[in-house]
Amino acid sequence: QYVLEVIPEEARIVIGPKERLLSRSVDLSNVRFVSGQPPGGPLRVLARIRYRHPEQCALLEAAEGAEGTVYQLLFDDPVQGPAPGQSAVFFDRKRPEIVLGGGIIRRSSRTGS
Repeated sequence: QYVLEVIPEEARIVIGPKERLLSRSVDLSNVRFVSGQPPGGPLRVLARIRYRHPEQCALLEAAEGAEGTVYQLLFDDPVQGPAPGQSAVFFDRKRPEIVLGGGIIRRSSRTGS
């Protein structure tokens, strides 16, 4: 069994099988762009959800929410174990050595839920 979610306000921990750690998307907060300007629309990127995690192909999308502009990374293939509080960094797909920006993972959408 693996820890899938920690809900401190309820003093609860959710556990389950490893397969439920897979996520197709993550919501980001505190997103910053190296250029200082967000892209004009959805952007194909390489994204890394934690240190030493391999980059994954993803679509970075923005949407207007109650808190202003919110961003989401939609991965081509599910990624294992994104967790709130971890950093997500996104890179140029054609030149992966170029960092475009990053943010803090707020939540993820599990594929096995």
